[in-house]
Amino acid sequence: MKQFLPVFPFIAVFALLTACSAQIAGVVREDGSADITIQSGLLPSMTAIIHSLFKTDGGASQNIIDAKSINASIGASKGVKTAHFRNITSSSIEGTISLFRVNDFLSVAGQRNQFLTFDPQNGRLLVVIDRISAPRIVSLLSPDLVDYLSCLMSPAALEDYQYIQTKAEYLDELQNFFGNFKDKKLAANLVSNIKEANIHITVNFPKDVKSVQGGRFSGKRAEFDVPLLDLLAMETPLTYDVRW
Repeated sequence: MKQFLPVFPFIAVFALLTACSAQIAGVVREDGSADITIQSGLLPSMTAIIHSLFKTDGGASQNIIDAKSINASIGASKGVKTAHFRNITSSSIEGTISLFRVNDFLSVAGQRNQFLTFDPQNGRLLVVIDRISAPRIVSLLSPDLVDYLSCLMSPAALEDYQYIQTKAEYLDELQNFFGNFKDKKLAANLVSNIKEANIHITVNFPKDVKSVQGGRFSGKRAEFDVPLLDLLAMETPLTYDVRW
C-alpha cells in the first residue's frame, strides 16, 4: 500500500466501492455515450484512520484521494474518453468522466460485460453488482483500490473476506479489527459513519423512463439512494434496472 494511499472512489454509473459519501449525476445518450459528474469524499472517520496509520498531517501535498492519480488511472480505463478531477480537500474530489460507450466501460475483449448492460434498441440499462463482478471491477480500475478495500475488509471486492456473509458480521469484523489494532472510539465512529452513509445518484436517459428497479423515476430521470454498507458488505447482489 502506498505511503499516502492515493486511491480513487470511481463510480461506473451506479457502483461505488469505497468508504465515501458521494453525489453523482449522469447522462446516458441513445448512442451509448455518457457523461458523469461526481463529488465524493472519504468518511471523516476513515480520513482519521488513514492519517493515523500513515502519519500524514492532512496537508495539501499529502492527498489521501489524489486527483492527478485519478485522472491518469480513469483516463486509461477501457471505454473512457476523458476524465477531469480536482481535489477539493485532501480527502475529497470533484470532476467529470465521459464514456465513448457505456457497454465498453471496463469490458474485456471477447467477453461479455459482467456487470453492465446497455441496450438502446430495447431501451434498457442494467447494472448488477455482486461478489463475483465487484472484485473484477475493482481489479480493472486500480491495484491501489484493492489495497484500500483490504484495509476496509470488504467482501465486495476481496475473496479473502468472503467468509463474511451478512452486514452485521461485516460491521462486527470491522469494529473488532480497528478497535483492537488502533482505537475503539475511532472504530465505533467508522462503523457509525458507514451505517449512515448513502450515495445519491441521478441519471438522465434518452426518453421518458417507464420503470426502475432499485430506485425511482420521473420523466427522463431515474434516482437512486444506495447505502454504502450494502456496497461494502454485499450481503445480497445489488440490481439496478432502468427501462425507457
